Amino acid sequence: MAVKPRSTDFDMDSSEVFYHALYHHLAHWAAYTAMVGLLVTIGVGLSLTPIANDAARPVRAAGVGVAILCALLGSGYFAKGMDTYGAVVNERLPEAYLKKTQTFPHKMMIAVGMVAPLACAVWDSWLLYVLSK
Repeated sequence: MAVKPRSTDFDMDSSEVFYHALYHHLAHWAAYTAMVGLLVTIGVGLSLTPIANDAARPVRAAGVGVAILCALLGSGYFAKGMDTYGAVVNERLPEAYLKKTQTFPHKMMIAVGMVAPLACAVWDSWLLYVLSK
């Protein structure tokens, strides 16, 4: 059975493009939410669990530091995906609908949305530094 080559001719106004963008926008939103949840969980865990004064403390602290960095980078990647696919979805929606339903413009919300994981990562890093001294 021969595989049919993909066509480079497609309609950007098709419902397939819209639903593809919507699916990926929602998938990136869910992953972004998970990354921010992870950052908050790390902060709560650090706040409630003192790091014992033992020989493995630097290794444990480094592991937590890597987790913080990975969650921050992941949230940035997923926010960029939300920006990309959300823009495609918004282009397809009527302007009157967007004016009525959006409190703030899409790009502004993406920028504001990046403040939360950055603030959590800074807080988590500070807690890690203070607790692992």
